[in-house]
Amino acid sequence: MADNNIGDERPVEPTSIQAPSYVELINLVAQLKQQSEQSLALQAEVETLRKIISVADVSEPVVVPAAVAAPTMRPKYTVVPDLSRAMTAFTGDESPLQAQDWLEEIKDMTTLNRWPFK
Repeated sequence: MADNNIGDERPVEPTSIQAPSYVELINLVAQLKQQSEQSLALQAEVETLRKIISVADVSEPVVVPAAVAAPTMRPKYTVVPDLSRAMTAFTGDESPLQAQDWLEEIKDMTTLNRWPFK
């Protein structure tokens, strides 16, 4: 009998079936749960957008609803700069022009990092 499966010959079937391990099954279940949660969150967002579109007039601007807390959203990270390296030191002995420049550095740093300046 030839191995090339020509004519009426059937392909050779594997002699043993190998089931996934317990750890693999747990990982697969976790992946499926995560995909299901993401799918449900996306479906809810799509339904919300459909309702908005069906209610809103075409000539009116579409108002986007607030973001829905879902597993697909990522947390916001803020990087804090090293102020000892990012800004020059102010001793109080500077000229008024140097003091004004230093204050502008402070304002620019607060604007860049979205810190409140008071």
